[in-house]
Amino acid sequence: MTFPQPTGPVMFSYDPAIGVIPKPSQSALRTLSEDPPYRASNDSEGLRVSWSANSDSSEKNRRRVLFLGDSYVYGSGVSDEATFASVFAKITGYRAINAGVPGTGNDFALKFLKVRARAYRPDTVVIGFFPNDYADNMGGRFFEHRPDGTLSDVDVAASFAFYRNKQKLGEYRLYNWFCENSHAFNLARKLAAWLKVSGGLGDVRAFLKNRPDMTLFERGFSNATNIEQAEQLFRIIRDEVRAIGAQLLVLYIPTPVEVLNFRQTKQASRDELALVETLRKLDIELISTTAPLAESGIDQAQLYLNEGHWNVEAHQIAGALLASRLTSN
Repeated sequence: MTFPQPTGPVMFSYDPAIGVIPKPSQSALRTLSEDPPYRASNDSEGLRVSWSANSDSSEKNRRRVLFLGDSYVYGSGVSDEATFASVFAKITGYRAINAGVPGTGNDFALKFLKVRARAYRPDTVVIGFFPNDYADNMGGRFFEHRPDGTLSDVDVAASFAFYRNKQKLGEYRLYNWFCENSHAFNLARKLAAWLKVSGGLGDVRAFLKNRPDMTLFERGFSNATNIEQAEQLFRIIRDEVRAIGAQLLVLYIPTPVEVLNFRQTKQASRDELALVETLRKLDIELISTTAPLAESGIDQAQLYLNEGHWNVEAHQIAGALLASRLTSN
C-alpha cells in the first residue's frame, strides 16, 4: 500500500463544455510512481505544449494536426519536447495541437470534435487508441448509446461533479504542495477518489490490489458490447471529421504485453484485430505502432516506463511513423 505514488500539483481543471481538461497555463514537474520526473506544460486552453520546429511557411499556411486521446497522447511520463506530437512537429514543421487528456476514451475525442475542433481548423485529426479505450467508452460520461445507433448528450456537469466540486482545492498553495511532495497524501487522494466512484468501503480490498500491473492486460479489454460501442463512436467521429474538412487517422497504441507477444508470435492481439475490423468497415485508416515497436530492437524496458506508459524511445518511433505517413502524400 506504500508503493510510490504519482506526484505533482493538481493536474486537471473542470471545463463546463467538455468536462475535464489538463489545468490551463500550468508548467509542472511530475513523477509517475518509480519513474524519473518529467516537465508537463499546458497552454492557456489546457493543451499540452508541443515543441514545433521553425517552418519556412507562415503560421497561417502551416498544416495543423489535432491529436486526441488519453494519457499516451498527452504524453504522461515524458517531458514536453519528447511527446510523439512534439516529435512529429519537429520532423515535419507542422503545427501539432495536443488535446490529449489522461483517463479519457474515444467518447471524449468525439466530444472535443463536436465542441472545440473547428476553432483549431485541423487539416488532419489523429486519434490515439489504447486498448483500455474499449472499457473507458462504456463509462457514459459524455454520451448515452441508443439502440438505434445514435448518441444522446450526457450532462457533463453531473458526470464530472467530482472534479467540479473540488475545483477550488486546486487553487490552494498548501494543497498543491502536499500533492507535489507527499506519497502518503497522494495515496489518500487516490483512495478518496476510488471510494467516491466505487460507492463505499466494501471495495477497499479491490483498491489495495489495484496497483498498475501490465500482466493484467493479458486477457484484453474488448468484448462484443464494447466493440459495438466503439464502432458506433468511430462512425460518428468519422462523420464529424469529414464535416470539418479534415483527414482522419487512428493510431493504435499497444500495451507492453501486446508488444512482447508480437515479438514472440508476430501476431496482433485480439484487441488490435477487433479495432482493425471495426475501422475497415468504416473506411478509416489505422496506423499501428505494434510492429514498429516490437521490431525496433529496443529493449522493452526502454520502450515503456515502469509505470506502463511510453518512454521517450516509443514516442520517437510513433512520431516518426506519423511524420512519414503524413508527408508521403
